[in-house]
Amino acid sequence: MRRVGIVVVVFGFIGFLFADEIDDLLAKLGAEDWAEREAASKALVAKGSSVIPRLLEAFKTSGDSETKMRISAILKQLGHPGAEAVAEIEKCVSEYRRLVDAPLTNEEFKKETEALLEKMRKLENVAPYLAERLGESADVDLSLALAFFLNGLVEGMGEESSLGGTTVIERGGQVIVRIGNRKIVMGEGDDGEEGFGEGLTPAMALLGATKSGDEKLNNAALRALVKRKELSVVGELIKYLLKSPSEEGTEAQLVLRRLRKQKEEGQTAEKEKKVKIRLAAALRELTGESFGPDEKTEDFSSEIGKWTEWWNTTKDKPEYREARLKEEILLLKLKEAQARRQLRAFEKKQEELKKALEEIRKPKEESPIPEKGKEK
Repeated sequence: MRRVGIVVVVFGFIGFLFADEIDDLLAKLGAEDWAEREAASKALVAKGSSVIPRLLEAFKTSGDSETKMRISAILKQLGHPGAEAVAEIEKCVSEYRRLVDAPLTNEEFKKETEALLEKMRKLENVAPYLAERLGESADVDLSLALAFFLNGLVEGMGEESSLGGTTVIERGGQVIVRIGNRKIVMGEGDDGEEGFGEGLTPAMALLGATKSGDEKLNNAALRALVKRKELSVVGELIKYLLKSPSEEGTEAQLVLRRLRKQKEEGQTAEKEKKVKIRLAAALRELTGESFGPDEKTEDFSSEIGKWTEWWNTTKDKPEYREARLKEEILLLKLKEAQARRQLRAFEKKQEELKKALEEIRKPKEESPIPEKGKEK
């Protein structure tokens, strides 16, 4: 018991020293000497993501423009949105949550939420930040809002990419490939209104993020799935493990990969190996099983086969069936929100039409007839 007390005191003291050191470094960001400011910036970057909450707090309370500028630069180096960007993200999320309950038609809701998404797209490091927030969020409505934006950003990642004079653009369900002056259009356009706004569940949005081409986002999404204990995605992660990651992604990303294939043959194999190792690590944490592959694995196909065999005998166990049912309930919640929003929009329109009708039916006031002798 005495040992435990000593350990607690020691760790508490170390934590105090660390906090005191961070305060000192934050204060030095506004020092008069440039070298001192620069050294403090580098030291804070070296501390890594653990200092991000302190940086955001310092940005809010500091009145020094140099300190604020350096904090924003440090956050960017740590792969985090700047403090002002975080405030903008939170405003967009709050506005989305308001719109979900607003009396809007699908078309109106799409227009408003697309405008919010466009604001998000202009900010840096947003998608990994949203994935991390999803990993921490226990609030259902907040999680659904974060999932909406994460999904929108991931879909937009395939919007436009270039490779040696060839540009691939993904827009409204179509993939447009431009080679010099030549344009090739693949896929059908998307009308976009029907079903818009139903969104995705957090598990579905995070699953999509694991298949993006951004390694940092992949890692953040996998961590979030583990933190949320999203058992509903276990089967999909195993399917993804079976496939080559180069076979996954948006249509535009797949087209680009085919164009790059000859140039990146060796690099792609190494990247895919790392992706499979990360997927297996996430699956081990989600399920408690111990199958590979990991860094020491030589026979990947054998280890991946173990996951498939295990899943075939496990997928109908109560905990996994319950997880899938909860996903279906969440999807129904999204559809219910859309139906409620539409109903309110129709009720609002009905009230407007009734008022207009009453105005038309009102008898027009007649001008009084002047009495005789009072005429001018």
